[in-house]
Amino acid sequence: MAVSFSNLDNSSNSVDILTRIRLCIFLFSLLGKSGTVAFCYTGSPYPCSPVFHDHKQTLTVEEDTVKYRGYRLDLYAFEVLKKTDDWIKVKCTIVNSGRQNVNLGKEGTEHWVQMNFDQSLFDQKLGGFRENIRYALAAEKFKLDAGKMVRSYELKFSTTPPMKPREEPPPVFSGSQDPPKPSDSIAAKGGGDETVTEEDFTLKKKEACPDIYFADLRILEQDEKWATVEYTVTNQGKGIFHVYGEKEGQEDNLAVRAYISGVPVLSRGAMPIGGQIIQEDGRSGDLLPGESYTGTLKLDVRKKTRYLKSLILSLESYQFAEECDKTNNTGAVVLD
Repeated sequence: MAVSFSNLDNSSNSVDILTRIRLCIFLFSLLGKSGTVAFCYTGSPYPCSPVFHDHKQTLTVEEDTVKYRGYRLDLYAFEVLKKTDDWIKVKCTIVNSGRQNVNLGKEGTEHWVQMNFDQSLFDQKLGGFRENIRYALAAEKFKLDAGKMVRSYELKFSTTPPMKPREEPPPVFSGSQDPPKPSDSIAAKGGGDETVTEEDFTLKKKEACPDIYFADLRILEQDEKWATVEYTVTNQGKGIFHVYGEKEGQEDNLAVRAYISGVPVLSRGAMPIGGQIIQEDGRSGDLLPGESYTGTLKLDVRKKTRYLKSLILSLESYQFAEECDKTNNTGAVVLD
């Protein structure tokens, strides 16, 4: 094992540095005689960057450029154990690389925790299930102290987009308040006393919403300047998504934006490198539930460096205002 440090001082970050040193030592103890680990401190927000050298696999944790609020989980080495139409069971490694202990058993905490995924998530074709994984960890009340790691963690999550909790509490009427007016509800068809509230109407409309995600993303060809990427977009919702839009012109056509980043998640630090607005090409642009659309995109990748080689594609459309899940519209692949 080789260990080297630079830029160490007696600053207020000393406790955090010691925590990360203990993490690296712990990782080395897990590897035992089957591998070695080397790490260094460069004064960066993610000072401990372990590099594993094993006979079976190589895992490199690069510097995290994603801004966070002290809570961060890094998920690696995904492996699908079992898969059905309704749920998927996976195994992965989870590291708490943030400065705060993570306890997803506390309601609402999952919205404060930054979760980063490595390329194995996309290699296993799970890129569209990041929010499902987040909510599954919250449902299991996952806990992990800062600087700690858990290996071979098994997690089962639903393939259905997670339901978002309503932020508005139900109204409470006291004796001094007037009851709701009849105009606040919509009369049900057929007359009678039964009514359908605006809330019920919105929920029924939501049930038929589309939900598109990158089902597959791969590089067809690449040189020093250009990369040709093939992507497959699948509609896993219950409504229809219109690839070419519903209006005249290109205003609400589906667009694909491309970025280069140091991590396979879209963040403020990602650099835009182009994209495309999908045009009609003779194929049907109506994506019914379960249907897919495959396209190609040629991109200038000269901004790629040794540390910036994650190519991220993001789906954009005005139709997302009616989409079931707006959080699964990105995919990533690592450039050579």
